[in-house]
Amino acid sequence: MIQLNHGYRKRFITKLAGIATAADSTPTAILYRNGSASGTTVTVSTTAETGVYLATFTTDAGWAKTDHLELLVSATIDGDSGYKVVLWDSDGDVDAPMRGTDSANTVAPLDAAGTRAAVGLASANLDTQLGDIPTNAEFEARTLPSADYLTSLGANAPAGWINAAALADNAITAAKLADSAITSGKFAAGAFDAAAQVVIDHGDDVGLWGAVGSGGGGSIDTEQLIADIIEGLGAFSITRIGPEFNLATRTVTIYQGDDYLAANSNALTFAITLPGVDLTNASAVFAADSLYSSVLMGTATLIDTNTDNPKLRLEWSRAQTLAVAASDKLSWGVAIVDAGKKVQTIIGGPLRLKRALVNPGVTQAAIEA
Repeated sequence: MIQLNHGYRKRFITKLAGIATAADSTPTAILYRNGSASGTTVTVSTTAETGVYLATFTTDAGWAKTDHLELLVSATIDGDSGYKVVLWDSDGDVDAPMRGTDSANTVAPLDAAGTRAAVGLASANLDTQLGDIPTNAEFEARTLPSADYLTSLGANAPAGWINAAALADNAITAAKLADSAITSGKFAAGAFDAAAQVVIDHGDDVGLWGAVGSGGGGSIDTEQLIADIIEGLGAFSITRIGPEFNLATRTVTIYQGDDYLAANSNALTFAITLPGVDLTNASAVFAADSLYSSVLMGTATLIDTNTDNPKLRLEWSRAQTLAVAASDKLSWGVAIVDAGKKVQTIIGGPLRLKRALVNPGVTQAAIEA
């Protein structure tokens, strides 16, 4: 029910995209009574807050308390005059929900043709346009070799393309293999003959020697062939061989009559680690002997003893390696003698003194004589 001859005040907000926004001009309001404009003046005024307005009006004393009143507000926001709302409804004397004040849509919706154009449909029948998409069964069928999924170019294929006709004409068949295969009969009929030549290419030169096969009457110059092969190998070098040493067995192998000297860069050198042993002013002694032979002497030298990487070097002169008969049953060892004359054997193992293969004491002239 309404109150007669009573002043009402209703506050409302104009919004754009959910944000309070001042209207382009002061909104207008109409008070409806029982569905028709009542003629009552409704005053709308601004407030200190942006987008917030106040509507005021006074009911007529001659109206009935049971009359139904509605307050309709209209506004133009950002050039759009379509903002309207029933601000107040007297039923229950409560404000009606806001409607149409938040970005009202005044653009006419697309018709059917416009909607199809917007989504890219060529016609009104969607089933027709989707009909060219293969079904699962069609897709599986078209993956089979017998299916006509690809269009054959046939004789119209570009030059160089392999088509069915070319394959059929040039295919490798069992018959063609049988006709073109390399057989023993063809080897016998077309084997190397008198016209065939042996050619060895060792760079810029090509040598030809004789004919191979029957009826050629020629032969390979073997000496020239060997010389040419050696020449083709190019330069090679000989490296001086030092003593052989097997780390696993600590076996040393040297040859009678050979020099193994540091001056010749073929001495035997070890890196040594002797915790607790002072190598300052220490010396090393080498010896090798067996129950069946004389002592083989050699020279043992400690080097780099004033560094963190001391070494032991073993040398044998030709005179020393000739002084003992060849033997595989020698044993060798090296002892360290420190400044206090204390002796400690640090390494040893088998020694093989091999028979000399070359005796430099025999001249080439004596060999040739």
